[in-house]
Amino acid sequence: KVFFFAGFEHFGQTLDTGFVKSWVPTAAMRNGDFTNPGAVGSGSFVNTPTNFPGGIVPANRIDPGGRAMLNLFPNPNADPATTGGYNYVDNLLVDQNGWQGLARLDFNISDNTKMFLRYNIQRETQPFVIGLWWRNGERQVPYPSSISGKNRSDSVTASLTHVFNPTLTNETILAVTYIDFPNQIDDRNAVSRQALGYPYQGIFGDSNDQIPSADAGGWGNSGPMYFNPGGFDPILFATKWQVSAQNNLTKVWGLHTMKFGAYYEYVSNAQPRNNNSNGNAIFATWQGGSSGNTFADLLMGGPMAAYNEASKNIVADMSYNLFEAYAQDSWKIKPRLTLDYGVRVSYLGPWSDNNGIGMAAWDQSKYGDGSGQFPGIVWNAKDSSVPLSGVKSSWTFVTPRVGFAWDLKGTGETVLRGGVGMYRYHEPQLIWSDLLEVGAGARTYDAPGGLTLAQIDALAGSGN
Repeated sequence: KVFFFAGFEHFGQTLDTGFVKSWVPTAAMRNGDFTNPGAVGSGSFVNTPTNFPGGIVPANRIDPGGRAMLNLFPNPNADPATTGGYNYVDNLLVDQNGWQGLARLDFNISDNTKMFLRYNIQRETQPFVIGLWWRNGERQVPYPSSISGKNRSDSVTASLTHVFNPTLTNETILAVTYIDFPNQIDDRNAVSRQALGYPYQGIFGDSNDQIPSADAGGWGNSGPMYFNPGGFDPILFATKWQVSAQNNLTKVWGLHTMKFGAYYEYVSNAQPRNNNSNGNAIFATWQGGSSGNTFADLLMGGPMAAYNEASKNIVADMSYNLFEAYAQDSWKIKPRLTLDYGVRVSYLGPWSDNNGIGMAAWDQSKYGDGSGQFPGIVWNAKDSSVPLSGVKSSWTFVTPRVGFAWDLKGTGETVLRGGVGMYRYHEPQLIWSDLLEVGAGARTYDAPGGLTLAQIDALAGSGN
């Protein structure tokens, strides 16, 4: 006999991204006129007078890069006298629509052998209008371009069950899952250095033409910010594979129901890092040399309270293998008492680098006198004796467990259960992916406070 099923579902949903309550420069401020700083509202870093005579920034002090960045803040759309001190407010609603499908085929090969196949598919478009994945409170304004994540997942599962006799059954399951999260800037011109007239290339010059992020609030709620990381080269993706196979054998022997099985799993994850390859500029009125207003500081290209930039984001392509075997027994000692016990042996292979460079690790014996580049830091491409995982260890673990079930009355109405066991889980990729950057040549630089955007270009190469 054959049974098949197919299903389709489309979902249209409108999501509330939350309130934006912030401060943005007025048209006059964008041209250097800060005679009315209070027009922005309550932001304490952006509503203060400048130390320029008459509140006018001299034309020869306006920086082309700073002006380009200042103009990326949206225009005012509210009266701060009626909004609690904000001249920009919004409640952004976005459509995150998608669909999913399911197909299943059950096939009775014989009275004792049954098989099923299952396929799942899902597609959706996830918009990000403020920032990718997260936002830094209500003060963060929409990014100059939205970002779209055209997410997809596909999963195939197959199962074969065979009953040898009334006391012996075997089940085999195979599964493959693929997930992709590609995120792409919708309007490149809206964040393009070249299109916006931003003249600087940064320390490493690996921005892929993406404008730096700007924070006029000094890491706090004293001013607005717009932010997105780098890694859009041109797509900031995350592709994941999971392949698994397992077999379970069940044998009934008198008062014992015994199970034996094995499991294999392969997991891979490839995605660019999302460091600030485009640069991130922080402004604060407490920075020495500040004009007293961070919008004016930005218009002049500085001084900045801090600046962070990274080289081109590497693709962290990693994977691991997992093997497990188990044996367990459910022993009905008495009609009212059942004892369950078993053991699992697991090989939890470490995350390894698929690019052949290797995770960075510390080796005290290689430190020497501390001279040279990265003394004591080793990885496979530098020292082939170092595994691609960066770690030499035993990854095999034994985890026992035992439990019981006691029918207190013998009627099944009241059952006392208890047990103890040891369980191990594979750690996520996040704690390993940072270790790939050193060997792959990734660099970051945190500039000292007081520099201007123009001076940042002069630091080219300092990140080494």
